[in-house]
Amino acid sequence: MATQDPIKWFRSQTAPVTITLCALVIVGWFATWANPTVMTDLFTYAGVPFPKVWTLFTYPFFDFKPPIFLLLQVMWLFWVGSMLERDHGTKRFIYLWLAISVTGVIGLSLFGKPVSGMFIPDAILVAIWATRYPDMIIRLFMCIPVAAKWLGLIVVASVFFSYASGPGQVLSGFAAISGCIAGFLYARNMIPKVPYGLKYGTLNQKPTRAEKARDQAYYDDVHRREKERDERERLRKLFEGSLEDKE
Repeated sequence: MATQDPIKWFRSQTAPVTITLCALVIVGWFATWANPTVMTDLFTYAGVPFPKVWTLFTYPFFDFKPPIFLLLQVMWLFWVGSMLERDHGTKRFIYLWLAISVTGVIGLSLFGKPVSGMFIPDAILVAIWATRYPDMIIRLFMCIPVAAKWLGLIVVASVFFSYASGPGQVLSGFAAISGCIAGFLYARNMIPKVPYGLKYGTLNQKPTRAEKARDQAYYDDVHRREKERDERERLRKLFEGSLEDKE
């Protein structure tokens, strides 16, 4: 059996950007574990964007949390990110992720708060997802049914109280969820000229290879189902006709 080309397999996935982000989170966690001082100094957000501008985009991948938190963050990123990437397409989802990474810390920059890890970016993704799919039911711990809109509120509230826990820290809490608020407005199409899906001005843009593959797979599945339905209808009529002949 021939070995599948890994690059071809990667491009055929419906959420390659999300898979890449999950991999970066895992690699960054191990790198931080191996050398926390260097990784934290180089790649986590120190509270100000200058001079280390790159930390606006690298901080989500470098954090040293217990493995259970790493697992939960990666699971949420994969689940929510995959759905949003399918909505946007691969290229537009990259733009969305870059915007999420920056808006996740820009509010906290007013207070000089350092940020690391996927906690805030994950919360923004969940806020967008919960706004777009408010009635989707998720089973927490595999048994407790919770609607997406309530789960989104719980996640955003956890971010708020994490940064507003100390005395006089309420404004820090609101700064921490400013990205979640922006995500909510974006998902509700309330940001001028930036509708959900980032498709503004791209009406003549050619679909990507992955988008073509997804569309083709969808139409192939529809065609297959139609053929199966027609075949079942033909067999039903044939069976009924045979019964009438016997009578």
